Amino acid sequence: RLSQPDVDRLLHQDEVEATQSVTLPKGLNELTLGKVRTCLVQSAVPLSAEQAGLGCGVSRITARRYLEYLVEQGTARVDLSYGTGRPSRQYSVSK
Repeated sequence: RLSQPDVDRLLHQDEVEATQSVTLPKGLNELTLGKVRTCLVQSAVPLSAEQAGLGCGVSRITARRYLEYLVEQGTARVDLSYGTGRPSRQYSVSK
């Protein structure tokens, strides 16, 4: 479970990043990053890239690119879910 300070930190991270003038990697957009981050924070369960894309209104590939960026930044974490077929990457907010 997330505490309120964790949620506040994640939701207001855009403001902190703007003041620090962090440049995003080529092809990433601050507006889309905010949408994907909000979608992830508001989810009660880990999301696949497809689920995140549907929730944010972007493609699965776009969602995965942004989710992987959030993992690199330490904002999100990824776990593999094993079942029939290929393992599924499940993204959630870092604790």
